Amino acid sequence: IITEYKNDELQMVLDTCERMHAHLTAAVVSNDPLFLQ
Repeated sequence: IITEYKNDELQMVLDTCERMHAHLTAAVVSNDPLFLQ
């Protein structure tokens, strides 16, 4: 799944990924310097 999201939706995206039963290889990509830390 490839999607776009706004900065204020990041936590919802991460929570949704954590709730998935099938943990496949995945990544959340961001250019935000605070997120990269």
